[in-house]
Amino acid sequence: MSSSSSIEAPIGISASEPSPSRWCALLTSLLSVSVAQLVGCATAPVRPDPIGYLARCSPEARATPVKLGIKPDEQGSFLETGTAVSDESIEDGGALNLKPGPVTASMYVDMKGQELYLKITGEAVTTPHRVYMQFDRLYLPDGTSMPICGVAVDDLHQYGIATYAKFPIPGTKVDPARVDKSPGSVVLNDPRFETVLQGPEGYYVPRINLAPPDWR
Repeated sequence: MSSSSSIEAPIGISASEPSPSRWCALLTSLLSVSVAQLVGCATAPVRPDPIGYLARCSPEARATPVKLGIKPDEQGSFLETGTAVSDESIEDGGALNLKPGPVTASMYVDMKGQELYLKITGEAVTTPHRVYMQFDRLYLPDGTSMPICGVAVDDLHQYGIATYAKFPIPGTKVDPARVDKSPGSVVLNDPRFETVLQGPEGYYVPRINLAPPDWR
């Protein structure tokens, strides 16, 4: 028996190649948590930086709310991405499965005195306790697309939305057989949330807080 203590690399991975965990870390750093989750990496959820996202907003995206005459308050929004987790449909406000990745929502706005639902698109990042959504495009009724910087906010004026696993709202219907158990998928109590849009420097933005550490 040899006295050497060398360790053989796992089958299919050479000693010079990164281990699966290192591959996942590399994917996360180069792409995003959601992409790493989608390819099956067991990544530790990392809370996004919604404050930084808004602060880095481009001048063009900052100008969109002002150009459209949208009030700077929190805008009632309705998630359209996801699958129902009970016999109550998402359209009726039922609980839903949500995966990390692209998302679409309808945002209710008062635009120069006209009440409208506008489509917004972006990306969701999920953690076991909270879902963070960042939106970068807004679509007018005629199909015109404009850049925005928007983030999802809960009814406690906190960035992100609590998951059903963290805070099950009484009366929420969840059928265990319909729960999506794929990596990164979470259950939300309902599809409703608020969207805050970033505007130009000096533009009023509602005071929003980060969730407490055990809710992040």
